[in-house]
Amino acid sequence: MDDISATRTDKAKTTHAVAASVVFIANHTGGDQQQINISIALPEQDPQSNVGEMRCLVEIGNLVAPYYAYGIDALQALGLAFASMRREIKKLNDNGWEFYHPQEPSMPIAFDFLYCGDESANPWSLE
Repeated sequence: MDDISATRTDKAKTTHAVAASVVFIANHTGGDQQQINISIALPEQDPQSNVGEMRCLVEIGNLVAPYYAYGIDALQALGLAFASMRREIKKLNDNGWEFYHPQEPSMPIAFDFLYCGDESANPWSLE
């Protein structure tokens, strides 16, 4: 994970403080391979909200267009950012993409288990 004070700049040239990010190797069954950065920005106030709603920028390399996850407060926006990231990774997996840590290129990541806490997705015995 990157330091919480790290920042990044999106296509709109606005700066977002990064809550969490990781670099993966993405392999497609069709032969494409690329290094991607997956990141979730810290919650910020939605500039279009009249009631103080929050949003988090979510980026999944160049495999998914950057988007915002919105919530009624910072905690909900961050939770929905992780939930939506999980959904997008699942769709990419279903379309032939697998993700690997650069240090372990031979074993696909059990994304739902390792990054989203879904124990039912654990590929290893817990006994």
